Amino acid sequence: MRFPAFCLLLLSGLGLGVPAGCRRAEEPFYMTDLAALRRLPEEDLLRMRDDILAEAAQLPDQPVEDELPAGDALATGQWRAAAGGSGAGTAQLTKLEKGSRVVCLVGFHVTRAPDLRVEYAAAAGQFRELGPLRGNTGQQCFALPANLGTGPITRLRIRSVIFQKTVAEADLTALNAEPDGSSTAPGKFSPSTDP
Repeated sequence: MRFPAFCLLLLSGLGLGVPAGCRRAEEPFYMTDLAALRRLPEEDLLRMRDDILAEAAQLPDQPVEDELPAGDALATGQWRAAAGGSGAGTAQLTKLEKGSRVVCLVGFHVTRAPDLRVEYAAAAGQFRELGPLRGNTGQQCFALPANLGTGPITRLRIRSVIFQKTVAEADLTALNAEPDGSSTAPGKFSPSTDP
């Protein structure tokens, strides 16, 4: 039986036992046991990063199909690849009936990698986390924090936090935007009823 190189490193004296990924489990340990990765010395983690990311990109897709909420579409953008990853689909910022806002990933596909998180940036450009990505294909929505206010969200990214590597990103453009960047009226967004 042939083990991936990073498993042999783990087995050669780091005292972590035999991770599930080394036992030919359905999902390798680095996708399910982030605590094991975090216990590794930083230099070992960095040395294994490219091998783990390359192997994770070959894993089967993990689809998620959230129901898309109806509301006013405020901004939209297209996902694109970053740093050797892949990204496709639409990112949409939607204002719901009660005033809260959500970011929805629609027709989405991104490279698999450990510890993927969805992050957003407002006009100032500082990224903040929305939450962990639950799957790498399909559609899923994330509520924006209530304390964020009503300012624009200008950019989204999908990032492997443990490896500090962005795999996909999307720039959002306000719908019905005026030349100064303000929005005159939101577009209506209704989720498709088609299967």
